[in-house]
Amino acid sequence: METALDVFVGHILFDAWVANQDRHHENWGTVVLGSQMHLAPTFDHASSLARNLTDKERLNDFKPAINTEMISSFVRKARSAFYASVQDRKPLSTMEAWRAFSSHAPQAAEAWLRRLASVKVATLEQMVANIPSSRMSGAAVDFTVKLLEENRR
Repeated sequence: METALDVFVGHILFDAWVANQDRHHENWGTVVLGSQMHLAPTFDHASSLARNLTDKERLNDFKPAINTEMISSFVRKARSAFYASVQDRKPLSTMEAWRAFSSHAPQAAEAWLRRLASVKVATLEQMVANIPSSRMSGAAVDFTVKLLEENRR
């Protein structure tokens, strides 16, 4: 990672992975250290992981066993906060935003994809399962793991 764009491409891939739909102009930034400017660490992922779905929706719309086809359809609808042009009325999907940014830094994009591919499903399951049940229901855990798996594909 040699440039801010290389790092930002990673932010956009992460957004696509977690279905973050809130990476607008106020949700990324720079850090100035002396005379150097650096891209800030990624922040504000509150609009991620289908947080607006209720357990009833997760269970009724995506069961049995958290239906992979339904999740695939759901994740394709995720919108970024980026537009392809100022004339567009509809923002790019999170995957379209990833493709657009990655085309400007293809080597960084490949490096980020390799990192994402190295994340094991068992690791995802363990990470999400460690979230206290007071913060995330069993249905939300199941759905989140499937969403992360689908977006990684």
